[in-house]
Amino acid sequence: MYIKKLEIENIRSIKKLAWEVEEKNCPGWHVFLGENGTGKTTVVRCFSIMVMDRDTISAMRQDWNRWQSNAFLDSKSSAAILIDDEYDDIRIDKSVNLGKYRSNAKFYNKSNLKSEFKLVYDEDRNISEIQIRIVGDVDVEIENENSRMEYYRHGFVSYKGMFCCAYGPFRRFEGGEVSIEKQSSLFRKNEQYLTAFGEKYSLYESLSWLRELKFKELESGVDSEESKILLKIINFINQNDFLPSDIKIESVSSEGIKLIDKNTNNLNIEDLSDGYRSILSLAIDIVRHINKNFRDQEIFYEDNGMKIISKGVILIDEVDAHLHPTWQKKIGFWFRRAFPNMQFIVTTHSPLVCQAAAMGGSVYKLPAPGSDEEGRMLERVELNKILYGDILDAYDTPAFGLPDTRSELGEDMIEELAQLNRKERKTPLTPEEKERQAELRATFPALANE
Repeated sequence: MYIKKLEIENIRSIKKLAWEVEEKNCPGWHVFLGENGTGKTTVVRCFSIMVMDRDTISAMRQDWNRWQSNAFLDSKSSAAILIDDEYDDIRIDKSVNLGKYRSNAKFYNKSNLKSEFKLVYDEDRNISEIQIRIVGDVDVEIENENSRMEYYRHGFVSYKGMFCCAYGPFRRFEGGEVSIEKQSSLFRKNEQYLTAFGEKYSLYESLSWLRELKFKELESGVDSEESKILLKIINFINQNDFLPSDIKIESVSSEGIKLIDKNTNNLNIEDLSDGYRSILSLAIDIVRHINKNFRDQEIFYEDNGMKIISKGVILIDEVDAHLHPTWQKKIGFWFRRAFPNMQFIVTTHSPLVCQAAAMGGSVYKLPAPGSDEEGRMLERVELNKILYGDILDAYDTPAFGLPDTRSELGEDMIEELAQLNRKERKTPLTPEEKERQAELRATFPALANE
């Protein structure tokens, strides 16, 4: 499954949004870029809702009145979803009237769905109903008793097996008010979306899953399926260019996950910085959900587990949260190499995160809050500056609107250097002035003689 198109009208801070990519470009790194308050979290939640069923949406326990952008306008969202029969298990609407021929029916060309979400208001403009509809066309081929082939076109409205998971900006192994393992079965069934809809949920289950695999290995032996999966996951996480400082998983036990750095220092996973824990918990949890969703299929490309085969959608809000700029630059490229068939839809403030879209993807600029501008897909020179230029090139684009990235103090220092340079042309500088000029020239080498 991939999402080809998303439209949002009057939901939270978003008045109107239209995002669409070509089918061939769906697997890739798709970035929503925006300031604080532009609706990045709303985008992730709307994408998520587009692939949820009614029970899942109810389990999110949202205050839908807070989703209204304007009490006098309808709030709605829709998406075009692409289906892959190899991975996506579509359930045909049972109301389709095929009579005694149902057992002979063959369904094919199940390639497109349209998902619609709408908040319905009563006469007082309070939300009275949530409408959720998933519709599409499917070709149905039926052989009747006269051996003639008849063709029907019907809608289908339910599905399972289509992979999607979503993550909010607070990604951690432990913490928050509620751990997922303590939730009802309905919440556990839909845990792959929970952190995108609230800060109180942790990703504790990802650690529990690794411990469970280790326990099964000890119980059933190193030739067991659980042991093979565990080894592949460790190899997957330990591949080069993922965790900085060459940190690797050393062991998994009932006591927890032990790691080791390039200096052979032993580390507990709980002692890692927020940046390490954010990305490590994210990667492990994604693999856990893929393994759970495609339980009967091989999910790794190679025996050493360096790449994931599976297709689907992964949504990440503020993927750059807690990450050093050097990691912001690399993380998208790593995810694209490790999950080449996945469609990543991420939000960010950082131009460095956008660079991975050069491997296939898109960059969409959300309008500034309170402005009259419209959201737009970045193109041509503006896009190239962000994908291939340095950070100053990116800041110089309309997408960022920061032609001057220096602080006020920096501007004052440049003016001080200019004054010293002008004075030097007319009269010798004092030793103190010469020392200060040398310091400023070293700080601003490009302006040394201005």
